[in-house]
Amino acid sequence: MIDAARELSRILDPHEVVETALTRAMEMTGAQTGSIMLLDPDTGRLRIEFSRGLPEEVIRDTELGEGEGIAGWVLTTGQPLLVEDLLAKSPAARRHGVRSAVSVPIADDDGTLGVMNVGSRSYPARFTDTHLDTVALLGKQTATALRNARAVEESRAIYFDTLKALAIALETKDPYSRGGTERVLEYADALGHVFDLSNDDRNALRIAALLHDIGMASVGDGITHCDRPLTTIERALLKLHPQIAADILAEAPALRSVVPIVYHHHEWFDGHGYSHGMSGEAIPIGARILAVADAFVAMTSARPYRPAYDVAAALEELHDKAGTQFDPSVVAA
Repeated sequence: MIDAARELSRILDPHEVVETALTRAMEMTGAQTGSIMLLDPDTGRLRIEFSRGLPEEVIRDTELGEGEGIAGWVLTTGQPLLVEDLLAKSPAARRHGVRSAVSVPIADDDGTLGVMNVGSRSYPARFTDTHLDTVALLGKQTATALRNARAVEESRAIYFDTLKALAIALETKDPYSRGGTERVLEYADALGHVFDLSNDDRNALRIAALLHDIGMASVGDGITHCDRPLTTIERALLKLHPQIAADILAEAPALRSVVPIVYHHHEWFDGHGYSHGMSGEAIPIGARILAVADAFVAMTSARPYRPAYDVAAALEELHDKAGTQFDPSVVAA
């Protein structure tokens, strides 16, 4: 129980809290089935957020209100419950072979968030009062951990929305780039999902997608809006924008994981890009993803010196430069 409390206190993702709590409850009781049902604040009803050992249709279709079923009784009373010989009492138990169950509130002093259930297929009852007390205590710990994780998640959302507003405000200086930031974010985030990046890496990629061109503000409007070929000096200034952006972001400790993505997003897969001449998989995966998303959005946006590419032409260009400018695996994705 001490290990479970310590583990839950470190978790800052709400879904991971739920998954860890149920896994621990089933380990401590030897249960064969389990579920955590969370309260929908809009409907006041319980739905299964995470489960083990239950059929997909049960997970999808189960919804309970106060007083409905075992979990509904626990929700109404706020009391833990141990039930034996479920086969004689519950059609659902007969279908799933559950003979005894423990159901406890996920609650703290601020109210009830849901209900935790574990089930055993053994009879006479596999569960004891000790199991009931243990899971009930775990339910209280889960409530505290879940509130903390939700607070962190909400803070992150506010933080991200603030950065997004900043990026869009900067974007309004350039009529040709309006709307592009959100499109780069959409494609980069989708690719991050395809590559199964961790939550932290995916969050860093999303922020990098918003702020990767923040250094353009120091380059000058004359260069970014130019409808003629750039001079050598102007091209050199343009190539400085990843360095400038990285330097700005490095000043904020919370954004340090974003810096390598922004700094290297103009590297080429064959080593002929900038800022560092890095190549291949030495380039951070976030930077390789952002390079493709950014290029695709740039090509499919109108510029002073050319009309927008259509999607087919932009994809063809990406494929043509896969292995030279772009990571082939990112282009394929």
